[in-house]
Amino acid sequence: NPLYPGVFATMQGLLNQAECFILTTKQERFVLEILAANQLSIDADRVFGLDRNLEKNAILADLIGRYPGASCYFIEDRLPALVKVKDDPKLPGIHLQLAGWGYNVLEDRRAAERIGIQVLSLEAFNNQPING
Repeated sequence: NPLYPGVFATMQGLLNQAECFILTTKQERFVLEILAANQLSIDADRVFGLDRNLEKNAILADLIGRYPGASCYFIEDRLPALVKVKDDPKLPGIHLQLAGWGYNVLEDRRAAERIGIQVLSLEAFNNQPING
């Protein structure tokens, strides 16, 4: 799985932060293999995948509880997952961003904008400030 242009440097910056986590529907070992194949790494305990049998909402709620007062950005390429978080009253204040270069179509991106979810371009993702 090659990375999109510019994503290596952005991911390298993000993964070096203790507050960065990966939530995925893939098995965790595959995520770690994809990262390793692209010369990136993250502690395995910061990857939440299919193996844990938890919904992303539950994982986000747990992480918010562990890091009270921290800003939370949830970047996702599936609009339904973002809508589920947006509609969850236990998850207020999460910055929701639809990865416009991911597995979605123009209709998804337009729908996201209509309901107040930011559509994040690959360029914007690669140029956003990375801080803890």
